[in-house]
Amino acid sequence: MYKANEEYGKVRMNSYIATSKAEKMLNYFKSVGWHECNSLYHQLYKDGISGVFMIFTVGGTGTIRLNEKSYILTAGKGILVPPNTPMEYYTCTGSTWEFYWISMYGLYVLQTTAYILSEQETLFHISNITDCLEIIKHLIYLEDENKFRFELEASQKIYELMQNIIKGLFHFTNNSLSNDFSAKIVAYIEKHYNDTIHIAGLSKTFHISQNQLIRNFQAEIGYTPYEYLKRFRLLKACELLEMTGYTIKEIGKLTGFQNISNFIFQFKTQYAITPYSYRKLYSPLSKKKA
Repeated sequence: MYKANEEYGKVRMNSYIATSKAEKMLNYFKSVGWHECNSLYHQLYKDGISGVFMIFTVGGTGTIRLNEKSYILTAGKGILVPPNTPMEYYTCTGSTWEFYWISMYGLYVLQTTAYILSEQETLFHISNITDCLEIIKHLIYLEDENKFRFELEASQKIYELMQNIIKGLFHFTNNSLSNDFSAKIVAYIEKHYNDTIHIAGLSKTFHISQNQLIRNFQAEIGYTPYEYLKRFRLLKACELLEMTGYTIKEIGKLTGFQNISNFIFQFKTQYAITPYSYRKLYSPLSKKKA
């Protein structure tokens, strides 16, 4: 895995050259990663790439141009780009842009993408973004110690990612009125995740009873609002553990956990590892000190 601070921003990524067996039988990726970029970031692929390209935006604003059509990428938005599509993407002027991406290959990936794009727009709202990002993060840190095992695991994770995209997209399509409501709740949670958020406050903000809010949100997203908030906070905590020198207590507070014991408990319950051990494994800052 490659990690760096470049002139255009931060990057961590995993790249891989697939074996001929994987190319014939499995899903596989050539690159997968995370960027936090300033306005210097700019990528151009005049002929596109030979695989399927996907971006998930988690913060800031980016722009992508596909076949001369521009799309604005804000938090909670994803875009699915079919093979050999000319594309250009960059951080919007005066903004930063934080996003995850993956370039995917394989017959299942191609067929599933073709079906999705026959039913959906290329730009979409990611209803189950935490599930998708956990898979992407797993692939970023996946180590190529045994090619056979690595390729099988990568193939399975890519399959799970595509299934999550299908589940989120077509679950949303069934009820546009409910979809808009749930999308607004998700956007609010992801913007205010480090503040104190209660169901009563959400209910008042969105003019809906608490019971109806929980019921509608869980039906669309698959989690209660509290569960979604907790998972998103922990995802941001992972990023701070990896990329900053904040203490565990500071990270807990920055991600909305006022009680350090509760933060450690929730983190260990979700990832089966303490925040301290996670940082020791994945932070380049920790490895330099060692």
